[in-house]
Amino acid sequence: MAELARVFSELGYCDAKTLLQSGNVAFIGYASSCRDLEIQLQAECQARLGLDVAFFVRTAEEWTEVIEFNPFTPMALADPSHLVVHFLNEMPLAYDVDRVQGAIMGPEEIRAGSKHLYVTYPNGIGTSTIGRTPGWNKLTANGTARNWNTILKLHAMLHGD
Repeated sequence: MAELARVFSELGYCDAKTLLQSGNVAFIGYASSCRDLEIQLQAECQARLGLDVAFFVRTAEEWTEVIEFNPFTPMALADPSHLVVHFLNEMPLAYDVDRVQGAIMGPEEIRAGSKHLYVTYPNGIGTSTIGRTPGWNKLTANGTARNWNTILKLHAMLHGD
């Protein structure tokens, strides 16, 4: 994680801070778009660290919106480790999200955000069968997921709390 923060600093981004070993970096910087920055970071990490990983950049405002528009507020308060946000570079069609939700055999629920999916795992993530739901892998194939506890920690980092 220290090497990752160093890459951000060498690229001219200020105050690069990482959260534990989560792969998350909070920083100050400017780019023409989040997508352009994702492409740049992926190329730089490949060249400098030998890591071929996707990046999912969100502004501080977008991160705040993830929290404000959470459709599962009761679960966020009562059981935050079982509420997960899947961040995506491209959002699936609403039809596909609805089709997967209708096919889920367990108690899990999915709701779409702007560039992410909120997913509940009331009986636990490890025992969930959602991964075998037709269409699930297509929804989440190009993404990364963080539980609600991590979402809140990153929000605090972004806002200096």
